[in-house]
Amino acid sequence: MLVCCVEMDMGTMNKKQLRAKFARYQVWAECDIGKEYLLNLYRRHGATDPRPTFRVLVVAKDRCDNDERRVAEVLAAASSFSAVLHRTWITTVTRLKERQNDALPLGSAVWRKVVGGPDHPLFPAPDIRSWCEPRQLVRLSRGAAQSQFWSPK
Repeated sequence: MLVCCVEMDMGTMNKKQLRAKFARYQVWAECDIGKEYLLNLYRRHGATDPRPTFRVLVVAKDRCDNDERRVAEVLAAASSFSAVLHRTWITTVTRLKERQNDALPLGSAVWRKVVGGPDHPLFPAPDIRSWCEPRQLVRLSRGAAQSQFWSPK
């Protein structure tokens, strides 16, 4: 089980705004309240040995159709925040569209951890369907933000 905070980036935030967003994730990752929230969330969903971990999943779309440039901008903004950079996985709307007919498009190898790096599947299991069937997508709303994560069977 892994908490994933999903960010839909439409290319409207400038570099300063992106850095501010990642700074807030950094504070949340390091503060006791954020850690306790994550631990309680995992316990509530059956984790027996929870750890305060999470990923920030960014789906990026550049306003000028240069998605790779936007990926670089987003990762550059995250790079100043060590507690966030290693948690940030990014893909593009285009890559997801190419995999939209897969059984689990978000689980496809479309996620990058660094600019120009290899694509990774979201879930580490060799056969993702055996790991998360039946799929249980748990949505947690807190204000305007939504976090989503998969819960294994």
